[in-house]
Parts: sequence; C-alpha cells; structure tokens
Amino acid sequence: MGAQIKESDMSELFYESDMVRDNSLSQNEFVVSLAIAHLLGLITNFDSVKNSLVHAPEDVTLITPPDELADEGNASKRIAKALDLMITAYLLFDNDASGTIQTSEVLEQMRQNPTGPNSPRRLERVSSSLSSKAIRDERIKELDFDRDGTITFQEFVLTFQRWAGSDDDDE
Repeated sequence: MGAQIKESDMSELFYESDMVRDNSLSQNEFVVSLAIAHLLGLITNFDSVKNSLVHAPEDVTLITPPDELADEGNASKRIAKALDLMITAYLLFDNDASGTIQTSEVLEQMRQNPTGPNSPRRLERVSSSLSSKAIRDERIKELDFDRDGTITFQEFVLTFQRWAGSDDDDE
C-alpha cells in the first residue's frame, strides 16, 4: 500500500479497526483501518489498495462503475479524497481537539448552524413527523454505538459510511 509499517503498529491498527473484536475485519472495518492509516500518514499511495480489491477472492463479486473503468488513474486520488473528507468531518465536531467527540460537541456544532441546508430546522420542515430534537437524538444514537457519550473515530467512520450509502456489509 505504499507503506512500511512495523508489525506492532500493524497489530495495533488491526485491533483499533476490529470493532466487534472477532479477530477479522469486515469491509467497513477495513475502511476504518484505511482511514486510521491515512490519518497517521502510513499510506501514501492507494493504487495498491484498489489493485488488491481487483484481485479479491473468487467468492467476492466486485462491481466497478463504468466511469471508473475509463478513469483508472484517479482511483487512488478518489480514495484519499474520501478519507480526507471523513477526517475533516470528524475534526469539525472534535471542537476541543481531544481525539474523541463528546455528544455535547455534536449538539453545539448543530446549534452553530441552525438554518444551513442540513440543519435540524430544515430537516424538521422536510420531515414533519419528526422534531428537530428527535432527528438530533437519532443522529447521535447512530454515531455513539456504545452509548457512552463519546464518539470515537472508528464509530464516526462506520456511521459516515452508512450515511454515504456504503454499508453493504453484513455486520
């Protein structure tokens, strides 16, 4: 993957990505590992990531969109850009730069932009059956898997994937 990683670091990366602690990585947990490695600057080239997916086991079916077939050279850039977007979104909510997000930080960020295109008030108008508080509470529940009031980077990446529509994994 364009990276030289010590075995101890790889073990720690694997442990941090294995959210269900079953000693394996689902597709979504693998994306968590890529995001962590990218955040730490351990992966500099994503071409080999795409190539490893192309040579997936026989029981895995890969569907490549037509535009990707025509533009193989940008796959690495698209992967890096998607991971950068997840990291930027996470840092937006981590107001105190602690490395974790408190649910209060999510609420504060939502209060700071009450009328933006994705604001709770706008969502309330779109979905009259749910109040903005109910929508906020639902989003926080989705982010905070273990309901401890703290959203980890791993929880955020898994939720971000679901929101982006890439949760085809059967976790």
